[in-house]
Amino acid sequence: MIKQGMHSFVNQKGTLLLLLVYAVGSIYLLATQDGVGPEADSITHFLIAKYAPEYPWLFLDHWGKPLFTLLAAPFAAFGFVGIKTFNMLLTGINVYLINQLCKRLHIDYPQLAALFYLLFPLTLSTSFSGLTEPLFACFVLIHLTLLQKKHYGQAALLLSFVPFIRSEGLILLGIYGLVELYNKRYKTMGLLIVGHATFTLAGAFYGKNLLWVFKQIPYAHASSPYGSGPWTHFFDKMTYVMGIPLMVLFWCGLTFILYRIVKKRTKLSIVPLMILVYFLVFFIGHSIFWTFGIFNSMGLKRVFAAVTPLMAIIALYGFQLLGRVHKKTFRSALRFFVLVYILIFPFTSNPAANEFDASVSLQPKQKAAEKLAFPKNYKRLVFGDPYLYLKFGIDPYNTKVHLQLYIKNLSYIQSGDLLILDDWHAPWDESIKFLEEKGLDQNFELVLLQELPPYYRVYGVNKQ
Repeated sequence: MIKQGMHSFVNQKGTLLLLLVYAVGSIYLLATQDGVGPEADSITHFLIAKYAPEYPWLFLDHWGKPLFTLLAAPFAAFGFVGIKTFNMLLTGINVYLINQLCKRLHIDYPQLAALFYLLFPLTLSTSFSGLTEPLFACFVLIHLTLLQKKHYGQAALLLSFVPFIRSEGLILLGIYGLVELYNKRYKTMGLLIVGHATFTLAGAFYGKNLLWVFKQIPYAHASSPYGSGPWTHFFDKMTYVMGIPLMVLFWCGLTFILYRIVKKRTKLSIVPLMILVYFLVFFIGHSIFWTFGIFNSMGLKRVFAAVTPLMAIIALYGFQLLGRVHKKTFRSALRFFVLVYILIFPFTSNPAANEFDASVSLQPKQKAAEKLAFPKNYKRLVFGDPYLYLKFGIDPYNTKVHLQLYIKNLSYIQSGDLLILDDWHAPWDESIKFLEEKGLDQNFELVLLQELPPYYRVYGVNKQ
């Protein structure tokens, strides 16, 4: 009786308690931590969303992702803490949606999938940022929920807009289109073009080519300046996406589902099948992109934050396998110790555990930027590090006060500019070499004003 009452309480109140703990933790982090995300893309997405009301063409910037920019802009107006609030709210919504979806799929302990999602190291780092992955994951979960309710048209309509959150949405769009074709739901297939039609027309009002939604995809290149790597790259990265114990459960769950399909000839219902297929195609696709160095792939593990809710559900299937242990006492003990290890692991010193400082605090380079100091009579700042926009409160689209520092832009520097080179976005050795090769050093004298090794060098630009 007591056991049944406890099970009922956990089943009914578990998600509410989880969301309450998450809300308290989120408020604490937002109030006390000043991190801006793990990568420069986090800042760039924020800047596009922040300045889009002032420069409306940014709402149609394909790199920034138009739908993300549209939804994030009201939050970005309150500064970087605003866009972090936006993403952390989305993560909370994802927790709720994961739980509800698992309930509809009649998976035992649905709250555990939501907990697994929150315990993934990647969830914290991408939630506390300006990145697009949490919104993508949210749309995919709503799409799957609509599928479970057999609202096929609504599921297609929603999915049609996902490519304007992240380009991988095109892959999911193609998969779902094949499913609808197989099921001969032709009217539903027509709804899959609504997103592209909407943004095509929106672009037409700004004088864009009618094919801009395809021609301006930033990753549509059969090469990548970032190189390539082994095909096992993302297998290795999964450890750092999920942490060791959840990774083991995930691969067990994935293997079990595939075994049921291949060996047992078990026919999965539409939603579990789509969860499996969406993840596998996402994983295989990115593995191919990185192996062959195409579509501007950088081999980043954080792209999987777009499908971590699906991975959490698959991990829950893996946890269900523990229930197949015959001896009841051993089965209960095994479940208990596995759950305890899962809860403890993110707080261990293991390299695959949560790196809290790296996820929520400013990085050493960003802290070093606080020491940058300039003479008062400079004309423009010329730099490539996006964090400096936040540091100096600079409008990145006002070329009178700032010039974005690409190698090709060095030919546009003027006397009176301040050139801020850094160790990643504008390496000084490459930049100085470029100036010498172009002969620009004959027209200008670069005066080293400040050096903050190993991150920054500041040069004054004077006429010879």
